[in-house]
Amino acid sequence: MYQPRIVDEHIHQLYQWAKRLGMPMTRLVNALLAHGIEQLEQGVENFSEQLAGEYPVKKGLLGDCVSVLEALLASPDLNLDCLEQATQDAIEVARETLQAVKAEIE
Repeated sequence: MYQPRIVDEHIHQLYQWAKRLGMPMTRLVNALLAHGIEQLEQGVENFSEQLAGEYPVKKGLLGDCVSVLEALLASPDLNLDCLEQATQDAIEVARETLQAVKAEIE
């Protein structure tokens, strides 16, 4: 299972907050994540705008990636018929995501 790396400063702050609140750090992290996920589900657009302000999108590089992925998915050499249905479904989700990203950067 994928386990993202958490910045050391966040770990330090989480430890301090857990200590102040008198609760285990894992319980605090789970509560914060639950709250954050709920906020995301209620306002994804606002969150995306905040992230865009903090982490500027490299549109040139992203555009290049989109172009390469489009070319790959449109290639006549790509035979999707032999793949399992779950894999075909995942590729369709990737296509839809690709279109959404493309629309966003144009």
